[in-house]
Amino acid sequence: MARQVLWNTKAAQMRMPEEIPRSEVRIYVSCTEDMSEEREFLAEVAYPELRRFCEKHGLGCHVVDLRHGINRLKNDRETFDVIDYEVKKCQQYSIGPSFVSIIGREADDRHLPGWMSKDDVLAVRSVLVKREDVVAVEALDNIYRLDSNYNPPIYLLEESQFFAETAETKVLQNVLPDVLNLLRGEGKVKDSKGFYPWSSTVREVERGLLKCLEPNRQTICLMARADNKSDTDITASTGDLGADKLRAAVSDCYKFTSSKNNLVLFNIGKKNVAYLREVCAVFLAAVTRLIESQIGHHEFDITHHMTNAADLVQHVRVARRACDGFIGCEQAVQRICDLFTDASAPRVAVVAGPEGRGKTSLVGHTAAVLSLAAPRRKLVFRTIGITLSSSTLFHTLSSVYAQVAYLYEISPHLPADINLGELLQEFRNLLQKAREKFRDKGFFVLILDGVDKLRGLQAKQLSFLVASIPAGVALLMSMSDFGPLYETMKVFANIEMIHCEPMKSDYLNSYINSFLARCGRVLKNDQVKAILNELTEENEPLVAKIAASMASRWPSHTLNDDLDISSDMEKAFNRLVQSCEMQLGLKFTRYSLSLLAASRYGLAEFEILHLISSDSELIDEIKEEIEDLSVVEGCPYQLQLSRLLWRLEPFLFEVKTEGETILKISHRTLEKVVRERFMRDGFQYHIHSRLATYFQITRRGHLLSSRDIAEGQHKDLSRYLWRTLRSVPYHLCHSHPDPKEAWKVLKSAVFTKFAWIINEIYAGFFNDFIDDMNYALETLGLDSEVLFLRQFLTSVRKTIIFNPVSLASLMAGQDLKEMAEVHRSVTEATDWLKQVNVQVLVPAAFTVEKASQLLLNTALLKTVSTLVTDAKGERVLAQHDTFLTSVEPISGEETVVASFHRGY
Repeated sequence: MARQVLWNTKAAQMRMPEEIPRSEVRIYVSCTEDMSEEREFLAEVAYPELRRFCEKHGLGCHVVDLRHGINRLKNDRETFDVIDYEVKKCQQYSIGPSFVSIIGREADDRHLPGWMSKDDVLAVRSVLVKREDVVAVEALDNIYRLDSNYNPPIYLLEESQFFAETAETKVLQNVLPDVLNLLRGEGKVKDSKGFYPWSSTVREVERGLLKCLEPNRQTICLMARADNKSDTDITASTGDLGADKLRAAVSDCYKFTSSKNNLVLFNIGKKNVAYLREVCAVFLAAVTRLIESQIGHHEFDITHHMTNAADLVQHVRVARRACDGFIGCEQAVQRICDLFTDASAPRVAVVAGPEGRGKTSLVGHTAAVLSLAAPRRKLVFRTIGITLSSSTLFHTLSSVYAQVAYLYEISPHLPADINLGELLQEFRNLLQKAREKFRDKGFFVLILDGVDKLRGLQAKQLSFLVASIPAGVALLMSMSDFGPLYETMKVFANIEMIHCEPMKSDYLNSYINSFLARCGRVLKNDQVKAILNELTEENEPLVAKIAASMASRWPSHTLNDDLDISSDMEKAFNRLVQSCEMQLGLKFTRYSLSLLAASRYGLAEFEILHLISSDSELIDEIKEEIEDLSVVEGCPYQLQLSRLLWRLEPFLFEVKTEGETILKISHRTLEKVVRERFMRDGFQYHIHSRLATYFQITRRGHLLSSRDIAEGQHKDLSRYLWRTLRSVPYHLCHSHPDPKEAWKVLKSAVFTKFAWIINEIYAGFFNDFIDDMNYALETLGLDSEVLFLRQFLTSVRKTIIFNPVSLASLMAGQDLKEMAEVHRSVTEATDWLKQVNVQVLVPAAFTVEKASQLLLNTALLKTVSTLVTDAKGERVLAQHDTFLTSVEPISGEETVVASFHRGY
């Protein structure tokens, strides 16, 4: 409870909790090359077992293994950046551990460094010149190339020289270690632990373990004994100088941080199944022990991450991130702040502009300024569409209602069966009640970013919301500057319309430099001029972000003719995607981005990984594209996916949903580019079909059975259902080019499947289910069975929302043999009812005339509100609060059998 209070309070001040809520296990696994067989066996056996363990505790689980399908990582600068990116994410999101290293007796440091600082290269060259080693100097000059766009400048190893065994590389491999040791002794090389960027393993251990602030809670190291005997002398020599240094550094780290229990020693044996299973057992024991201790330390409870308060944290995170690099709209922010200082009247402002104009940045920055200017002011911020609670007007208002009621200590009163019209009225009443407490609790500002993204939002509904704003309440909305919603807002005389201005060329250079500085990069003057020449005097801020993102990958020797920049947003995104294709491969980029663009509410990284790695068609296409792809090792999906997400990070939303970190494309233009570029010629149907199958079958959180509900397990299990329930109908709508075939699959799997319908109601998604029906009818055309079912469910809405199991009795009483699919649902309902209900005896003399009382065994059920018989008079239904009784007469008997159950 204290945690929920804290999250609510901080969200109203646009502040993030000091401890970001952790609800998943995300482990980065590092491994030396001689432990590759152990690592592969862990991937096959231990990782699935670890996922099952985490699911039992309500935790999502993702193991980041960049070596999967490739074994050896390059030690180039981009790989190091990807390592840093992934290790940082694991440290931020994992409840613990976040890093596991498997260290053997050999370090993969026999190759040349992938990069060296400019000062180090000049120092090395100076030593070689003094030694008159002309061959080594020429080798150094030939295979390392200066890139002054890094800050500070570095020399990069030529791509063709990685893992190469040429004469030049052998010369440098022989002399470079000795020269660096000499320079280290003279204090001219600053690497205190004796390391250098020889290997990716060293980089991983440095970032994930040696520089970790809490190694006792976040790290585990499985280290092979040097001689399979010694437990005391961990630093005994292995015969490999690099490995000895690495082992000593890890040992010292755990010793100085009192974390010796996190260092697990094991003996290296023959690489047979028995040995590999032993390593697997050691790994699982160490990791599960630390997970259990961290669950206790963080007082983890998955239900805390399913609350409205947990959802608020995600919106604040998005708003704060949108403020990064904010520049050029200070006057608009000040104009809004001045408007909202007057508490004598309702204050409504609309920020309008085309796609990519920086509306989210402006309203996010405005929220931050407002919270600082008046700390007692309560801010409620929603970025539409990033979570389920902000996907529709109904969900958004329900979520805002709960937050406002909490902030102003008003008892919330929203009936379970409330509809949108009633909710709008209740929201208006709530604002009036909150207004009475402004003097004590502070004024209230509601910010809705991207209000035009609310599915099905009508102009009259938005008008009612605006008209509901009382004096003392401020409403700030952002939307596109075209369409019926925008035209309606222009009609209101009391609405302040603020148009986002494009980014002036004066600010463009500052913005690009600021973006590059956060990436540790700079540009040469002629490259900056090339960008400024290509872009116009006035640019969309999103275009500037795309240009800066692409420029952050440019080496200093890139020719101006090769700088692929465009002032048109769609072309700019196309060129960004094209650059990903060139670096990562067309087939992989196409499949990964199509999954993200097609997903209704986004995908977790491990979900994308599962979908791409389990598709046999994709690997066949990649083999055609990459001739030297290893048949044994396969495709390095995790490394490729990490590189893709690292490149596209500025254009993705990252939010917590159901305790999992979900990724979603944040710009509609990028989604459009991906759809037009990749999702055509039938490929879109394959993608949607794959997503529907994943959510139906593979993803955790399956549909509740009658037994689950009878045993009351739905209260725990239904929390994993919302993305499944909302995604499957949507993707099945787009899974086949023939509407008839799409309807066939959609009805059998969703709309006429009784188990699906009852799960929708139990999860509280009745309104969403009806919306999905409406969407399917609009997308695929009319269907008589779905129309009938929609009408039937709507007519019994109040009854089944309060008592979902009553739907089984109501459907079982229908005679609809002429509708084959609906009749199948009726049959399922009848069977389902028999499994849920408990049979008891009631008096046979019970009739409709005696409906006010009903005797069940010795218990008297009074004030029966509804009693009806079916068309043939064979069944009697009695409705009373949470009770429903189905009574079937038995001829010749003094009693009848009644199916009786409680609603939940």
